[in-house]
Amino acid sequence: MVVLHQRWQKYVGVAVAIALSYGIVTGGLSLAGFNLQMAQAQAPAAAETPTPSPQPSTSPSLDELRQQRNQIDQQLKVNNQADQRYRTAENQADQQLRALSKTIQGTDAWISDTEYQLAAAEKRLNQLEGDLSGNQQTYEQARTAVVGRLQFMQRQEGAQGWALLLQSANLNDFLDRRYR
Repeated sequence: MVVLHQRWQKYVGVAVAIALSYGIVTGGLSLAGFNLQMAQAQAPAAAETPTPSPQPSTSPSLDELRQQRNQIDQQLKVNNQADQRYRTAENQADQQLRALSKTIQGTDAWISDTEYQLAAAEKRLNQLEGDLSGNQQTYEQARTAVVGRLQFMQRQEGAQGWALLLQSANLNDFLDRRYR
């Protein structure tokens, strides 16, 4: 805001200088004539002395004013170019800021989605770990039962237990026949 205020002060100053220069050059304002009239009014009444014509004295000041106006025009042109560069840079910065904002929003959405997937995966992992623990207990119980049955068969007549084992289609069938 301060930079904008300083910029407008500079433009107002340049505009006033241009207006004064234009007024002096076009004859709307005559500072040299005004100074000459003031000098004549203050001088003693010497009507016999010829007064210098205002044309030769205004000629160098007119050239100087034109040079000053050209310098002011050049400064105004440089200031306008700098202002345009600043506006271009500001627009580019705004575009980059909007792009970064969109990128941040996209990244936030991606992070939220990833966190949701991670939470779901952790929940599934905990469920599978619980299932594994239960399945391990079931396996150990079944294994212990099979080992016990096999040991029992070894103590019984060998032929009858082996015949029963060979006639069974699978382990469950074998266990079912054993207890009949």
